[in-house]
Amino acid sequence: MNLLKNQPKALYLLFFVKMWECFSFYGMRALMVLYLIDQMGINDIRAYGIYALYCSLVEFGGILGGRYADKLLGLGKSIVWGGWLIAAGHICLAAHSVPWFFFVGLSLIVVGSGLFSTNISALLGLFYEDADPRRESGFTLFYVGINIGAILASLLCGFVAEIYGWHYGFGLAAIGMIAGNLLLLKFQYLLEGKGKLIAIPKVRQKIIGYLGLIALIPATAVMIAYEDIFLHLMPWGCLLCVVCIGKKMIASGNFSRKLLINLGLYLAALAIFFAAEDQTASALLVFSERFAASTALGIHIPTATLLSLNPFVIILGGALVSKLQTVKPLKLIILGLLLASIAFASLTIVCHFPGQDGLVPLEIVVGAILIISMGEVLLAPAIFSYFSEIAPKGWTGVTMGLIPLGFSTGNAISGFLSKSMVAQDGASVDEALAQYGEGFTYLALLLLLVALFILLSQGLIPKTINQIRKIDEKTTRLSL
Repeated sequence: MNLLKNQPKALYLLFFVKMWECFSFYGMRALMVLYLIDQMGINDIRAYGIYALYCSLVEFGGILGGRYADKLLGLGKSIVWGGWLIAAGHICLAAHSVPWFFFVGLSLIVVGSGLFSTNISALLGLFYEDADPRRESGFTLFYVGINIGAILASLLCGFVAEIYGWHYGFGLAAIGMIAGNLLLLKFQYLLEGKGKLIAIPKVRQKIIGYLGLIALIPATAVMIAYEDIFLHLMPWGCLLCVVCIGKKMIASGNFSRKLLINLGLYLAALAIFFAAEDQTASALLVFSERFAASTALGIHIPTATLLSLNPFVIILGGALVSKLQTVKPLKLIILGLLLASIAFASLTIVCHFPGQDGLVPLEIVVGAILIISMGEVLLAPAIFSYFSEIAPKGWTGVTMGLIPLGFSTGNAISGFLSKSMVAQDGASVDEALAQYGEGFTYLALLLLLVALFILLSQGLIPKTINQIRKIDEKTTRLSL
């Protein structure tokens, strides 16, 4: 009850709206790869590339969405516009009859998510003062809503798609987003006028901004349709943004070289982990569809619903990890990487030793997803917490802005990892399993090597914020 006590009323409105936006996103995540392969007849390599680029663009779009909110729309309008664009995208997916209409639907979701996802968190933050004791519990409740939406989407959209058809699964996601938008419009007075622009842009700026926003939709559709070109460019685009932000940090004089090495190392760990974790919705999902039994403990489980395990673990595991406040972020990050490595190693084993029927036990796949999800619970909050704590005063937004770039990079890399697991046309079941086994082995080793590298670097990395501040003070004295 303390979590709900004396919270601003806007929290509950934004909670429900964000829950439906997550229902939309995770519903799409659960269906996309299987739909592309089974219904649109797209080959595995192209399907993995489209999915990876889509997820990477959704993360990257949050940076542009923040700029649009600051300079053109304000937080409130950005959320409203973003919500309706997402709903329109799902309607396109539910009703499309030609492939290009499908790509337009994806592009609407990407642009809408960019306007919506980061700005709704920023809007919620306006309802708390700097030292407000309700802030942490308020955001905890807010992120519980994210994972409730993810669980509902993975379960309901997966079941509806299997029983009634894929278009109904996409349509259900559209209904959820429309419900969230209508709630936002009906109870908008709870926002108390917060999130509006302080400085009204000039007419010329508005025209250019709106035309640019409209142009993003076809441009994004083209990028996703030609994923074989643009997927290769995404990691470099993210790296360029990181370098530009890094130069800005260095020029400010607020960041020591030691601190920037820390941030870069943790950002790389984040990207590699989520490049591996994203396989649960791409290569691992297809692997389960084709080579795993359809039942676990005697219960039939639609493949798309396996993704509900991730948010389920995050909700339950988050309570456990919150008790580990005294554990250094470095150790949590290493443990998260090791858990994911163990999960992929277990998948490698069953690829080489399937059951007598030639199928992999679904229990092994379920166990691997649960272990990977627990690794995420350990690693992601630790990195979020570290970045927010390490940021000098006035630099929190810039520092935290590196994190979506890490996610975007990881999503893009995941596409190349997924593609490496695709067997050649005409390959036998044993050959296909061997190809997946090789890919899972590579992932297990990559995660293990990153964990070991960070472990061996402990002597070079300050373990506490106070140590970093002492280094910064020493550097300042030497420069004087």
